[in-house]
Amino acid sequence: MAIYKPYKIKLSNGTASGMYLLATDEEIKYDKDGNTKSPSGRAYKIQIEVEAIYNNRRKRGKKSFNIPLGTSIVKAVQSLQGKKNEMINLLKSKGTLKTEKVTFSDIKQTNGNFADCWLSYYETQLATDKIKHSTYLIYKNAFNTYLKPLHKMKVNEITIRHVQNIINNELSNKKAPATISRIKPTVKPLLEHYDVILNWKKLIEPKIDNERKYKKSKEETKQIINELLNYKHPEVRAIFHFSLTGRRISEILALRYENINWNTNTYLIPKENVKTRKDIEFKLTLPLIDAIKSRGKIKKEGLVFSLSSKWVLANFKKCMANLGIYDLHLHDLRSLVAQTALDNGANIYDVSALLAHSNIATTEKRYVDKNKDHAQKALDKFTSATTLLLEEEIIDVEVVEDNFLGIKKLFPNASDEQVKKAIAILVSDNLDKLK
Repeated sequence: MAIYKPYKIKLSNGTASGMYLLATDEEIKYDKDGNTKSPSGRAYKIQIEVEAIYNNRRKRGKKSFNIPLGTSIVKAVQSLQGKKNEMINLLKSKGTLKTEKVTFSDIKQTNGNFADCWLSYYETQLATDKIKHSTYLIYKNAFNTYLKPLHKMKVNEITIRHVQNIINNELSNKKAPATISRIKPTVKPLLEHYDVILNWKKLIEPKIDNERKYKKSKEETKQIINELLNYKHPEVRAIFHFSLTGRRISEILALRYENINWNTNTYLIPKENVKTRKDIEFKLTLPLIDAIKSRGKIKKEGLVFSLSSKWVLANFKKCMANLGIYDLHLHDLRSLVAQTALDNGANIYDVSALLAHSNIATTEKRYVDKNKDHAQKALDKFTSATTLLLEEEIIDVEVVEDNFLGIKKLFPNASDEQVKKAIAILVSDNLDKLK
C-alpha cells in the first residue's frame, strides 16, 4: 500500500499557500509553468494547514479533502479557497478545528452509504433550523424520486459522472429543466459536508428560463397598486400593503407581534423565515402601522396575520382579474417594487437591501431589465455631464484669455492691481460705446 506524504503545492499564481498534495515521491511532477500536477490515474487528497490568533495565542490546524479523479490542481485549489477561509475563521472563533457533533435521538445516524448519510445530514439541518421545512420536503422528494441510483453507494465513491447520469436519465424521460435543477442542490451540500469536493463546473444541466421581468406600463402599475391598496377584504388588503414593500409572502405571514418594536417603529423577520437565513429588520411606515392596527387590538405575541398563502394567492388572482390582468404572479410584486424604484432613480444597492438579497448580482439578474432604455438613460446622463464640463472649461478659458492673463501677457511688468484697473477701464469704454 502506497504511503502518501504532504508536498507543498506550487502554483505560479501564488494561491496555494498552506496547501499540500498527499502523494508519493514519484508522483510529484510539474507542468511547463511550474505548477504542481495532479497524480495520474487516481483520485487524491489535498491537505490544508492554517493558523490564527485565538485569545492572544497562535493556534494551528489541518484538514484533508478528497479531490475526484481528473481534477487539476489549479481547479482543486480554487474550489478549496472557501474551505480554507472557513478553517481560519473557526480557529479565530473557537481555537480548534474540532466541531461538536449534534446528535438527535430521532435522527438516523449514518453507516456510510449515501442514503443514510443524506437522511442524517438533512434531518439535522432541519432540526437545527438551517433549512426551512418546505425546502426539506422539496429535497426529500428529489431524494426519493431521482437519487435512487446513489442510495447504496459510499459517499466518497460518488463522482460527477454519477450525478450527470441521473440528469441525463431524467432528460430522456422528458422531465422539466426546473425539476432537474433540484438534483444538484440535494447532492452537493451533503458531499461537501463529508469533504468530497467535485468539479461541479463539469456538470451539464439544462438551461432554466425562470426569470420574470416586470414589464407593465406606468399606467398599469398605477392601477395595480391602487387596486391592491383598496381591496375589499381588510386582512388581505393589509397583507398587500406589506407586499408592496418588497416582502415575500412567507415573510409577511410569519410576522409576529413580539417581533415588532413600537419604540423604534421597526419589525424583525427571524432568519428561520427568511430565504437567506439571516435576520432582517425594516422600518414600519405609517401605512404599515395602519395595516397592523386594522387587524384589531395590538397583541403582545402571536401571528399578526391568520391567513394561509393559498388564500392570499386566490384573492390576489381575483384582484388582478378585476383589472383584466391574468399574467401576474403574487411574487411579481417584488419585481414591481424593484423595477418602479429603479426607474424612478433608486440606487441598485438600496433596492438590493430592500429585497433582502444576500448578493447584489441577484438583484441585477432577477429584477433589473437591462434593456436599451436603461442604457440610453445612462448615456444621456454621461453626455449631459461631459457637455457641462466642456462648457465650463470653454467659459473659463475665454474669461482668462480675454481679461486678466491676456493683459498680463502684453504687459508682463505690470502689477496685478494695474491689470485690474486696465480691465475696469476697458469694460467702461465698451459700455459707453454701447450707449
